[in-house]
Amino acid sequence: MSQDPIAQCQALVLQAARCVDAGQYAELSALFTVDAVLIRPNGAELRGREAIQKSYQAGHTELIKRHIVTQSVCVSQSPGSLKLLTTVILWKELPAAPEGNTGLPKAEQILGEFEDEFASDGEVWLIRHRTARFLLRG
Repeated sequence: MSQDPIAQCQALVLQAARCVDAGQYAELSALFTVDAVLIRPNGAELRGREAIQKSYQAGHTELIKRHIVTQSVCVSQSPGSLKLLTTVILWKELPAAPEGNTGLPKAEQILGEFEDEFASDGEVWLIRHRTARFLLRG
């Protein structure tokens, strides 16, 4: 691999957030290993790419959302394996308010984190296990 493994995995975290924000769920699931596990903030455990894709497709597609990804720190590394802890701010706009309201969209901000374990086959890094957590709501 030509690039630093930590940088490659950090790029995967950013790419995954971009895929979720853009509603590109097939592309999102391709960033995970075939047998990956993703634990959603509500505790739901998704196993495999197909389950990950279906769960996101069934989600709140009417929401406008953006993940602000920061502070991605490597907490462990060994040959072919790497673990990152990443701070995330999720900003989402909820569906339009009823008539008579101020007309401003209702937004919610959530501070969370991704705890990601990555695996490499020697050429490509993929997410093997993700635990997503909400820490604070604003």
